[in-house]
Order: sequence, then structure tokens, then C-alpha cells
Amino acid sequence: MLEDGTLVVDTEEGDASLSPLADAVEAQLERPYRADGVRHEDGWWAVGARRTTICTLPGIEGDELELSVYGGERTVSGAPDGPELAPLDALAAARGFTEYGVEAERLDGDLWEVQLNAL
Repeated sequence: MLEDGTLVVDTEEGDASLSPLADAVEAQLERPYRADGVRHEDGWWAVGARRTTICTLPGIEGDELELSVYGGERTVSGAPDGPELAPLDALAAARGFTEYGVEAERLDGDLWEVQLNAL
């Protein structure tokens, strides 16, 4: 679930509303978050969720990328290194990271889910 309440669904079976599951998650966790649900017998659901970071990265071709900055070296896979990755560097700087690793996965269009860790 994005900060604005937009629900991005990877895989959905059936046409039942996901709102009750999202409401249950939001009772415990602020947006944005990633949730995974599994339907059990008798109509029960198991749902796990965690907070996540969302970033807009226009102009990136693939669906996954990795970036690491360590010891003065910068390594990128899954996309060319260039100004399109500046939002990732800005996220790291905002958290005070000078050496960091990023894994990013496209959610939809220019929206990416980002895992950012200090190295």
C-alpha cells in the first residue's frame, strides 16, 4: 500500500475485495508497506506485512536494480549508472549513509520499492 492509499497488487486470485486485509494491516502498520497474504481453508487469511520505502525513478528500463557505494567505489547492476539514480543517493544521504547498498524492484511505472542498508 502506497502512502496515498493506492493498493498495488502483484498477483490476485478471485475478485474479492482486499480492503478488509488492508484495513487489518493498517491497524498495526503505517503506509507505505508491503503485505503478502495466503488464503487458508474455510476462508481464513494469513497476512504478513512490513514497512517499506517507495521511490520514483523515471527513465529506468528494467524491473530490478542493485546499487552499492563502498570504499569510494560505486557499482550498479540492472540499470546504467547515471542521474536517474540520484533519488537513491538522496535517500541514502537523508539517512546519513555514505556507504550503502540498495536493492530496488519496480512496483508500477516509475514507482520502485527500495531496500536501503548502510554498509
